[in-house]
Amino acid sequence: IRRTPRSTLFPYTTLFRSSLLATLTDMDQDLALTLGTGGQLSAVVKSSVTVPHGTCELRPFPGDRMLLVAAVLSGGSAWAWLAHTVQDWLQTFGVSTVNESEIYQRLNQLGMQAKADLQVAPHFIGERAQPDQRAAIAGISTTNFDLGTLSRSLAQGIFLNMKNRMPAELFPSRRRIVASGNALRLNPLLQAAAEEVFQLPIVLSERREEAASGAAVLARNMVTAKTLTPGS
Repeated sequence: IRRTPRSTLFPYTTLFRSSLLATLTDMDQDLALTLGTGGQLSAVVKSSVTVPHGTCELRPFPGDRMLLVAAVLSGGSAWAWLAHTVQDWLQTFGVSTVNESEIYQRLNQLGMQAKADLQVAPHFIGERAQPDQRAAIAGISTTNFDLGTLSRSLAQGIFLNMKNRMPAELFPSRRRIVASGNALRLNPLLQAAAEEVFQLPIVLSERREEAASGAAVLARNMVTAKTLTPGS
């Protein structure tokens, strides 16, 4: 595990950490899930926590806490890969170009009706600690390599990649996932897959400008010298 050096509060309050101040209402029980091009699974933990093994990192966080983060390079981009691949295959066979939004919609529909019978490791562009790592699909039979199965399996694989980087003892104390990012907002299959993988209910952040809202919370509390109140 990597530990980011401590310093004063403000230099290390990044946009991402600011967004958590706006979205998490119970730091001891919430998990934060962000899915953009990449993906991040985060948990606010006590400053005294030690995690001897794993592929996550500790970052400074306001309020004498630390932020435990599992960051992956292939999040929403892994889902986009599937849609682009389908589009390329259709063009190869001379099928008229299908609107990309229609492909995403169909992948969602098929995936919601299928089972995740494949094991998909979505390391399409490697990972920060293993840049040469590549994706893999296992468990293929003569009957299960269809778009529905692949869609649902890929969706689960995206979140398993994050979960497996976190210490297992973190999860029993958590009660829900607070999710943000358009890849999750617009994709019911990814939402369902996240709930299946983490075995927790998912709640979409009500705020679209999470970072700006969190920065405002931080600035207000620094000016008034009050204890940070996430989600206020």
